[in-house]
Amino acid sequence: GAGSGVDTPAVIDDTGSTRNGGSSTGSALRFGADLGAGLISLDAQGTEFRFSQALVSIGTLRVPLPKNIACSDVAYESPITCNGDALQLETSVTTDLVAQTSVGAVELPPATYGSARAVLEASEATDDTVQLSGNFDYEGVALTFDARLAFRRSTLFRAVDGVELPDGGSLLLAFDVSQWLADANITECLRSGALPISSDNQVT
Repeated sequence: GAGSGVDTPAVIDDTGSTRNGGSSTGSALRFGADLGAGLISLDAQGTEFRFSQALVSIGTLRVPLPKNIACSDVAYESPITCNGDALQLETSVTTDLVAQTSVGAVELPPATYGSARAVLEASEATDDTVQLSGNFDYEGVALTFDARLAFRRSTLFRAVDGVELPDGGSLLLAFDVSQWLADANITECLRSGALPISSDNQVT
């Protein structure tokens, strides 16, 4: 079927760029990290944080269908529904950006897709919007980190000229995680002692 096998997904990201990249299996609609930008983010002091997991809670999602595509042309199952001219979520989902988790079972027809909008908000199950974990080096010591954040934000995924989805292809809504920690003073907090390091070299 259109959602099976291994393919090179068409990417619409939250920086407005368009391309094909990576590989994926399963559903034709998924969220993920922009692997082209890498799974790395620098904090405000320039320390490199490497993500091994990035879970994001998506409260609402709207993917407008191309003008020549109707809901009847799309195969989908819960939690995806189709309302008029767009695919939507009928309930919130948590997606793993590293694993590029699929959003339900969806088969999208080949066409040019241009945008999507998602609202990130705290999950009812965990009260977290984002859960990040990974590792970094601080003063020559290898440390691990686990961060949980609660907020609400609307994110637009956009391809100015649209992106062509081939028959059997998948559409990846990609977050550029490289900027996620750019304003965070994590290293400064470690130096001041405001952010402690546990006995097993973990920062939470």
